[in-house]
Amino acid sequence: MGETRSQLKGKLQGCYPPVCGQLQGQIDRIDREIERLSDTRRTAVSAGGNEKIQFTHTTSVNCRRYLGVQTCGSGAAMDGKVRVNQRYLGDPNSLRQASLSLVEQSSSLLKQASNASSSTSCVSVNSKGGWQRFNLPGTFTKVTSIDGDWSVDSRSYAPVGATGHSGRDAEALAPYNQYKFDQRFPFGALLMGSAQGVLWIQNPISLNSPFGAVDMRINDADNALGDNEGSLKVCFDN
Repeated sequence: MGETRSQLKGKLQGCYPPVCGQLQGQIDRIDREIERLSDTRRTAVSAGGNEKIQFTHTTSVNCRRYLGVQTCGSGAAMDGKVRVNQRYLGDPNSLRQASLSLVEQSSSLLKQASNASSSTSCVSVNSKGGWQRFNLPGTFTKVTSIDGDWSVDSRSYAPVGATGHSGRDAEALAPYNQYKFDQRFPFGALLMGSAQGVLWIQNPISLNSPFGAVDMRINDADNALGDNEGSLKVCFDN
């Protein structure tokens, strides 16, 4: 169960939202069962259970009475009873079945979580945000769709998609190229950070390396984001 708990805990990191609560609930159930098993080990009970153990210890010494006062030697006579009530937690077979049931349920949940993490995941990249990091619910390799529009100057230039400003707008923006975040790409291009450096994501694309988190932004300098407007919805899949 400890290994299963670790697997659930690992899948909980960045889990797909509908599955998160189920994973945490299963972890809590396993924690309770592990505590129950630990308590069972500490409390040695037989399969019959609920026994009460009672024993009596009696010691006696010589006592004498002198002038109406009784005195006894060290270890005065005493009769005492100590009762130990043992709590029956379940026979070994039922405990084993409960543990196996939890592991089987967990296996099913892990499959659900894996299936969920392989589903499409979408993020919204804000034109005013600079670099934005998105922790995705799983590992992905593809950009499957890009929707929405944005502009690096909403007062002067019409909104565009991930390809950025082009044509006459690009010509009009050319004197301000120093305000691009990356000079290689058009104003308003959708940028993505990667191990290979900054990429321009124009269309759905398959990437070389799987990723579980992604950094994205508009191609506009950090000190020029104030007049931007709009956002792009970017979706990923395996």
